[in-house]
Amino acid sequence: MQLKCLKWCNFVKSIKEGKNIYYYISDERIKEFIQLGQSIAEGSINDICTCEVIMSEQNKLKEKNIDYGKRNFE
Repeated sequence: MQLKCLKWCNFVKSIKEGKNIYYYISDERIKEFIQLGQSIAEGSINDICTCEVIMSEQNKLKEKNIDYGKRNFE
């Protein structure tokens, strides 16, 4: 659903090659925005990795047997 939303809003575009779909960021400013977020997070990486809120959310997802790695993003 997230990729579909991002595509609808023109944040990403896609190219279909056979059965594969390749997504790419459509605007250079989005790449810069992501890089800025990464650089901000680097200063807090230890806090992020040990965040009890994130761990709690991950545990809730595991309890619901949600596996985002196996979702179909077409």
